Parts: sequence; C-alpha cells; structure tokens
Amino acid sequence: APMSMVGALVRMGAATGESVVRAQSLYRMAATAVAEKATPAAMNDRMNDKRRGESWMLSLTGPNRIGIVRDMVKGVAAHGGNVEESRMATLGGEFAIISRVTVEAARAEEMIAAVRLSFPDHDLHAKQTSLRMPPPADYKSFSLHLEGPDSVGIVSMLTETLAKAGVNIHDMETEVLPAPFAGYPVFQLKADLTMPSTAVDSLAANVKKVEDKFGMTAEITDSTSKE
Repeated sequence: APMSMVGALVRMGAATGESVVRAQSLYRMAATAVAEKATPAAMNDRMNDKRRGESWMLSLTGPNRIGIVRDMVKGVAAHGGNVEESRMATLGGEFAIISRVTVEAARAEEMIAAVRLSFPDHDLHAKQTSLRMPPPADYKSFSLHLEGPDSVGIVSMLTETLAKAGVNIHDMETEVLPAPFAGYPVFQLKADLTMPSTAVDSLAANVKKVEDKFGMTAEITDSTSKE
C-alpha cells in the first residue's frame, strides 16, 4: 500500500507536467520517505518543498496596523516565495506572525531583504528550517482545555508538570476573559499535546494537580489520527 501511494504521487507529478527525470527523482524521494515510515502529510511536504526550494521560517513582530499580512505575503510572493503555514496573533498593541515559506534557494536572501524593507518599524527574524517531522509512531495526541479563575502561576505549574511527564506542547493559546457573573476574571487555555504511549495514563493525574490547586476544570480529548 505505501509503494502504491508512492506510484500515485509520481503519476500525479507526471500529470501536472513533471519530466520523466523529475518523476524519477520524486519517486526516489518518496521511496526514502516510505522507508523512514514518514506519514503521507510529511511525504507531501517533502516533495512540495523539493519542487519549491528552501524552507524558511519568518517571524515578524511589531505595532499592529491594517495590512501587515497583505504586505508580508506580497513581499514573499514578489520573489517567487510561497506561504505554506502561518500563525498570527495580536497581543496588547503588538501584532505577531510566524510563517513557514518556501522559495528557490537563489532568491531566498532577496525575498527576506524585501520583506524586511517593507517593515522598518517591525522586527523580522528569518531562519532556514527543515520540514515538519511527524511524531514517532508510538506517540499519542491530545487536546487540552483548561478553564477557571485567573491566578498567577497556572501556566508555570502546568508546563512544568507536563514537561516532567514527557509531554510535548505543540500549540497553546491562553486568554483572560471578563466574567461579571462569576465575580472574577476567567482564565482559559487550549493546547495540543503529544506524548509517548507510556505517559498517557499519567496525563489526567498530572492535569488534575493543576485543577486542584487553582480550582480549574479540565477537558482532555484524544485527537490521535486514526489513519
């Protein structure tokens, strides 16, 4: 089945105008990915990035204003780059965006320089990066939602507890919301976690420590892919 998928990907490349030599290169790359037990998503990333060139992480922070995302994407596209993945947020009066972009190796520096020139009042950090790596096959994925009275130390205790248990935090969002009906501000946390199978049993117990200390309620959902 995996090799059939490799063949399908190569045929797809040929159908979109790939040369025979290029198709053979994609086949070798896909075969290597199968040998390394890469997921279909990771295999697709490898072939897409190989076509497009280098993969770069761009992070931009600075005063919030209209048009930041437009200007950043415009600067990337003008030099042959493509935005693959992005995360963005406004915190206080500051706006932050982090994007993974792909671009031909020969045009990477000019693309970065152009984006930097478009944002004289912002901080831009650029770093060449590898493709996203799937978690090991024996890892499980969970989503965590934590809510309760806002208090100093919640995130500190939670992250310390999870790290000691071998849990990796992939994404996390926190916010404090007004709750006049409750008489106190409400803290909310959402996180995507991965961990070895051996750490699953202790996850609920570790989160409960935070619940008990701060009067929180938590919901843990298994989000492990069924594919």
